[in-house]
Amino acid sequence: MRGLRRALSRARPAVTPTLSRRTGRGSSDHVPSPRARRSLFAAVVPEAGGVQRREREEERRADEVLAGKQVERALEQAIAELEPMYREVLLLRDAEGLTAPEVAEVLRLTPQAVKSRLHRARLSVRARVAPLLGIPTDGPAAPGTGPEAVTMFSQKVEDMIGPELCTQLEQHLEACDRCRGCCETLKQTLALCRTSGATTEVPSSVQATLRAALRTCLTETA
Repeated sequence: MRGLRRALSRARPAVTPTLSRRTGRGSSDHVPSPRARRSLFAAVVPEAGGVQRREREEERRADEVLAGKQVERALEQAIAELEPMYREVLLLRDAEGLTAPEVAEVLRLTPQAVKSRLHRARLSVRARVAPLLGIPTDGPAAPGTGPEAVTMFSQKVEDMIGPELCTQLEQHLEACDRCRGCCETLKQTLALCRTSGATTEVPSSVQATLRAALRTCLTETA
């Protein structure tokens, strides 16, 4: 027994300096980093790597769901806070899918008035939703950059600008990161209006007008 203790005491000085040279410190205070511990655990238990990947994927999905709900709430709030004259046009055109002439007939407005209100409503809602979409809108600006690009993009959706202006807009968006990002946020906002199922209801007065217009249409076609 005493011989074994003497052998261990002679071996320790030879081992400790070796560890010190490799780690820069004694073995007793060497603590692996969290990343190293995870890697070691995954190496020892192969199933752990798959579990960690699934956990990361679940966390990513949870973040996406949370972000989606935040965007949806922002969209609903932005629509609800619009003045009624703008809200009803936006809901009928972009949420309910009526054409601009149909919206004009329902609301007893001119098509031009509908489109004017529609563009203003779209820009207002886009401004509220855009910060949550994760699309850069502060990139380098090309010469001639201004809010007109976003308005023109909205007009393009309604076929209100000719081929020449469309070409000019596309060329400008290719050269201007800022306007391209702003127009992309408007595009995403319109898509959300169509597909997110916003809970903001069409005002009751507009619903009544819509029903009356449908009855008139059915009577005329009967």
